[in-house]
Amino acid sequence: MAPQAASEKLYHDKFVDIYSDHLCIKSYYFPFGKEKRIEIPFNNHGELSFTTDRDLGFTLLDWKAWGSSVNKVWWALDWTRRPLGSGRNVGIIITVGNETFRKGFSVEDATAALKVLEALLPRTEHRTPRGGGELELSR
Repeated sequence: MAPQAASEKLYHDKFVDIYSDHLCIKSYYFPFGKEKRIEIPFNNHGELSFTTDRDLGFTLLDWKAWGSSVNKVWWALDWTRRPLGSGRNVGIIITVGNETFRKGFSVEDATAALKVLEALLPRTEHRTPRGGGELELSR
């Protein structure tokens, strides 16, 4: 059997590594900070897609430095994540099929990360938060 070819690393920063066939979200699991690997394409539970915290219009209550937020996003560790100010990192939110919690992480270079993700995954339609942390499609 021939060895499997190594996947190409397309984007890398202190929060995430994006390869041609998977993502590695760093410092994901609480409390030890183990990484979360997500295969591309994700076929076990349906669709894999992404959006950003800005696309979703997140407010102060929608972010967390690490762990579960009120809107069913599990955020990987970023002690500098903050909702205000122009110098903040962009948050990427990955929806994995029918899983209850979406996966959130920061990126240092939003332009480069979004370019790579847009080539690999569909971008979720713009949605806006409504009461109870649920999302409603914008029209």
